[in-house]
Amino acid sequence: MSKVALSLLLSLCSDAVRKSYKSSNGVGTVSSVYTFGAPHVSNPALKKKDGSCFTGWRFINYQTDWFMNNEDIVPTLLVASSYNHPHQVTLRLDDSKKDGIKGTYDCGKNDFRITHPDISLHMKEVYNKRMQKLPNREAYSKKVSRVGLMNSYEPNVNLVKKNIQQDGYRLVAQATEGKDHVNLMQDTEDLSCIITFEGSDNFNDWKSNAAILRVSFCGLPMSVHHGFRNELRRIVDTKAFQNDVRPKLGKCSRVDATGHSLGGAVAMLFTTCVDWQNGSNDYNKMSWTQEDAVSMSSI
Repeated sequence: MSKVALSLLLSLCSDAVRKSYKSSNGVGTVSSVYTFGAPHVSNPALKKKDGSCFTGWRFINYQTDWFMNNEDIVPTLLVASSYNHPHQVTLRLDDSKKDGIKGTYDCGKNDFRITHPDISLHMKEVYNKRMQKLPNREAYSKKVSRVGLMNSYEPNVNLVKKNIQQDGYRLVAQATEGKDHVNLMQDTEDLSCIITFEGSDNFNDWKSNAAILRVSFCGLPMSVHHGFRNELRRIVDTKAFQNDVRPKLGKCSRVDATGHSLGGAVAMLFTTCVDWQNGSNDYNKMSWTQEDAVSMSSI
């Protein structure tokens, strides 16, 4: 891709074109989804109900090398299984580049390449460090990384509240199932929210990763990864999600979703399900009614 084309694509996908979303029928949806080192999710690829691409970014880490470029291992793992990455533009991060950008893959594309899978490139700290090197046009993406990504694994409410306060956010809800949790954070200025989904950090999560059977989900015309679906269902079925997180989604001026690794796959499933608005059992447990945005108190 030429530098001119890349610059145009980045400008089209950048923070400048993000808009607060409120549907005319009062049904809430995820405005943008940001995943970091997420694995393949479905077959065929997840798409929005109107066939368009998800807004936001799918981030993957690269490292330029003399002989063979290195790549985060997780986004490559299910290639042989015929699973697909979602219809979303991919931004490849590379700290050897001046602006931190190796290049992009167009919406729904996952170009053939020969790289060396590298587990060290999968760490959330590596993603965040590279994210902060991005140009200022990606100021919001950088904030999603600092606020969402870096606190998506943290169960300590007080620590999360302290961490996100410096970026002007409040922790307004949290749901926990075992060692997994979801955080809902609200920007104190524009009242937008970020919902985070935790990645793999225990044995049950790795069992979810290994459960690669294709199954139905949310009445979608795509089959999805069994383990990722069940991971989302476990957290959504909790009383905390239904009573604390879900009722507050409609009080946000906009809802963006994010997650790392397994959490990225779960964030994408959540985003897709609420976009299709099909009245399925899964949708009915995740959907919300959009209200006028209000400033919510910290938990």
